[in-house]
Amino acid sequence: MITTNVKNLDSGYSELELGAWDRDESAQFLQTHLPDLATEDRDRLRHELSDHPLALNQAVDYFTVVGCTASDYITRLREAPIETLRLGEAAGHEANVVEAIRINVEAAQSVASDSSTLLRMLAFLGPSPIDESVFDAAVIIGPVQPAGAQDHDHAEPRKRRWFSRRRTDAVPSEPPVQDTEDPVQTAANDLRATLRDKAIRSRAIEALARLSLVSAHSGRLTIHPLIARVARAGAPDPRPWIEAGVGLFLPSQDWSLYQPAPFLDPYLGSAAHVTAEAYDHGSASPAALLVTSIVAQRLALVGPDESATHQGWTAADFASHGISAAEDLWRSSSDWRWLLAATQIRFSLAHAYSVAGRVDDAFAAIEENLVLGQRLARPQLLVEVAAAAETVASTHGQRDKAESVLRLVEGLMQIELDPTSRMTVLVTHAGLLRMLNRPREAATSIESARDILERHGNAIMPVLAVKMYRTASILSRDLENVLEALRCERIISEIYEPENGSMHVSPLDRIQQYERVADAAICANRMEFAWDQLTQAAAVISEHGFARESVVYADLAAIRGRILVHMGRHGEAREDLEHALHVFGRDPKSFRPRRAAPLLHLAQVLFETGDEKEKARAVEMAEEAYQIDCEIFPPDHKEVRDDRLVLNAMKGVPLDDMSLEDVYSLAGFTAEGGAASGTQNGRTWTEPNQLCRNIHYGLTRIGERPDEPWSVFDFISDHELTTVFFTLGIGPYVTSSTLQSIRELLSARPGFDRIQHPIPKSFDLQGIIDTDVTYTRDEQEAAVALLNIALDRDADVEDLTSVFDDSDSPGKLVKAWFLTIVFYSWICSTLTRLTRS
Repeated sequence: MITTNVKNLDSGYSELELGAWDRDESAQFLQTHLPDLATEDRDRLRHELSDHPLALNQAVDYFTVVGCTASDYITRLREAPIETLRLGEAAGHEANVVEAIRINVEAAQSVASDSSTLLRMLAFLGPSPIDESVFDAAVIIGPVQPAGAQDHDHAEPRKRRWFSRRRTDAVPSEPPVQDTEDPVQTAANDLRATLRDKAIRSRAIEALARLSLVSAHSGRLTIHPLIARVARAGAPDPRPWIEAGVGLFLPSQDWSLYQPAPFLDPYLGSAAHVTAEAYDHGSASPAALLVTSIVAQRLALVGPDESATHQGWTAADFASHGISAAEDLWRSSSDWRWLLAATQIRFSLAHAYSVAGRVDDAFAAIEENLVLGQRLARPQLLVEVAAAAETVASTHGQRDKAESVLRLVEGLMQIELDPTSRMTVLVTHAGLLRMLNRPREAATSIESARDILERHGNAIMPVLAVKMYRTASILSRDLENVLEALRCERIISEIYEPENGSMHVSPLDRIQQYERVADAAICANRMEFAWDQLTQAAAVISEHGFARESVVYADLAAIRGRILVHMGRHGEAREDLEHALHVFGRDPKSFRPRRAAPLLHLAQVLFETGDEKEKARAVEMAEEAYQIDCEIFPPDHKEVRDDRLVLNAMKGVPLDDMSLEDVYSLAGFTAEGGAASGTQNGRTWTEPNQLCRNIHYGLTRIGERPDEPWSVFDFISDHELTTVFFTLGIGPYVTSSTLQSIRELLSARPGFDRIQHPIPKSFDLQGIIDTDVTYTRDEQEAAVALLNIALDRDADVEDLTSVFDDSDSPGKLVKAWFLTIVFYSWICSTLTRLTRS
C-alpha cells in the first residue's frame, strides 16, 4: 500500500481516495484525545481547523504538551495563522501542516508556473465551489466608480419634511479630479489577465488538482479552507488579489433596489468571502464598496445560511462595514463620491433591516440618504430614497411614513427628470397610494408609467418594467380586476424568459414569479393554470436544493394550500398550510405579513372539517389574520374586508345583515367535477361576483380594442360556463350582470346616442358577425331582446321575464348570452369607425 497526495500516481494501481474528515469524525477524534475540553470548545476548534486531520493532530499534541485553552489557541490562529499552524507535532509526519501544503504548492508550481496564482486567487474567494468560467470575465481597465457617483444635473428638491435624524457632514460643491490607475489596480489587472488565459488556467488546475490542493469537478473548483488560509497568509500584499477577486463580481447587467443583482447568486459565497477579506485588510476600493452593496442585498433575501462566510457576517454586517469604510475615505480625502458610495450601501442596509423586521432602523438608514440627497440637490438620489422608503412602508404597513414619503414623491413630480427617474417616481407614487387605499389614483400613476415605457422602452431597465407591472397587478387585484392582474404577471413571466435575454433571473426570482402567477390565476379561477405554475415552481425548488424547512418552500406550501382549499382537498391543504405557518413562526416579527393568508385559509379548513374545538381555533386564526391585515391596510381595504367577511361568517353573523354581493363573495359556489392537472378529482371554486367582474373586464377590453380578435374564454372558462348555466342554474344572475356592464360601457362611449333602439327582433345577426357558433332563430331573438334591455337606460336588467320563462333550457340562455356579447362587439367596432370618420 502506497500513500500519496498525488492523484492517479500510477495507472497500474487501484486508488482509494481518502478525503478530509467529516464533522462527526473530527468530533470523535477530539473527544477521544481531549476529553477534558468542553464540547463547545471542541466544536469551535474543529470548525476553525476545518476538520483537517493533520492540523487537528498537531493541535491535540500542542494542547496536551502546553495545556492552553481553546480560546487562546483560536485567537492566536486568527491573528497569526502560519505560526500557529506550525505548533504541535503529528506522529509519522516530519513536516507540519504548513510545510506540507507549501511542499505541494512548490511541486505544482514546478509543473505549471502560474498554479500558485490560481491557488491564491481561490484562497481569497473562499471555500465555496466556483465555476472556473467566472475567470473569463473582462479585465478591469481603470478604477470603478461607485454606482451613486455618476454626475447628474442638479435641481432644487423640496425641503426635508419627514423624519428627523442626524445631519451628514458638509460636502464640497466641486467634484474631485479624475482618478488615475494605481499600482494595486495594475497588479490586479495583471492577475485577472493571467487567469483569463484558458490555456494557463487549464495547466494550473491540473497541477493543483493532481496534488490535492484543489478539488475540480464538472468545471467547478473548490479549495479546502485550511489550505486557503495558508495560501492567503503567503501573499506578500493581499490588495491586488482582493481587488482582482472583487472585480470578478462587478455587475455587467442592470440591477437596482427592485431586482438586486440576482446574477451574483451562484457565486454569492465567494463574493461575500472576498469582500469580507477586503475589510479585514483595509482594502475598501470603489469596486469592493459596489460589490458590498450587492452582497448585502442578496444576503438579505436568501439569508446567511445560504452563503455564510467564515466571518459569519450577515447582510447588515456587510452593509455596516461598507458604510463605515466609505465614510472614513470621505473624511480622509474630502472626495464626495465616497459619500455617494455610502448611500448605495446604506440602501442595502435599509433593505437588510427591513427583511429582519427592524423597521425603525431601516427608515433611519434611508433618512440619512435623504439628508445627503437634499444637501447635494441630487434628484436621482432622492428618487432612490423615495423608492426605498415606499418598499419598507408598504411591506410593514407604516401608513404614517407612507404619508410622509408621498409628500416627497409629489415634490419630485414637479421637477424635470429623465424617463427612468420619472417612471420610478410614478411607480413609487402608485405603491404609496395603493397602500393608503387610493387605488383609482394609483392606477392613474401606473397608466402614466405605462406611457413612458411605451415611448422610451429601450431606455428603461427591464427591472423597472417588472416593478411597474407588478404594482399594476396588485392594483388590479385590489380593484377586483383579477384577469388584468393575471395578464400583468404573465407579462413579467415573458420578460423573465431566457430567450428574451433582457435580464438575468435567479432561481429564487423564477420560483417567486411562478408563485405570483399561480396566486393571480387562483383569484381568476384559472385553477389548472395555477396548478401548472406551482408544479413548475416546485421543480425549480427541487432542482436547486431548497430545503423543506426553507422560506422558499414555505411560500410555495402557502399558495398550494390555498388552491387545495378551493379544490376541496382539505387534508392536503391543511398539511401545506400548517407547514408554512410553522416555518413563518420561526421569525414571527419578520414573517408576520406572510402569515395572514395561510392563517385565513387554514381557518377555513378547520372550520369546515373540524370539531367544536377546532372551529374555535379556526376563529382565533381568522382573527389573527384579520389583525395582521389591519396593521398593514386601512379598514376599508379589500384584504381587510375579505378577512372580515370570513370572520363574520364563522361567528354566525346573519346573512340578512350582509349585502347580496357580500353573501356571494363569502359563500361562493362549488361544483363537483373539474380538477387541476395531475391531481385527483376534486371541487373547483366558482365565485359568481368575481366571475361577473371577469366578464366586465373582458367586455372592457373588447370595447377598447374592437378590431382585435377575442374569445369569450378569455374571461370565462368552459368549466365556469357549465357550472354557472347548467350545474348551479344562476345563468340569469350572470346574464343580468353582463347586461349592466354592456349598458355602462356603451353609455360611456362617444356616439352612443346614435344607436337606434329598440332593435327589431327580426334583426338578422348572420350578415354582420363572423362566428362559427350555430344558433337558432329563437336564440337570436332572445339575444336581441337582451341587448335592448341593456340599451334602454330605464329597463331593469334584473328582470328577464320578458325574454325567458321557466320552460326555457339553460342551453338557450347561455347561447343568447353569448350572442349578446357578439352583438356588443359589433356595436363597439361600428361606433369606433363612426367616431374616426
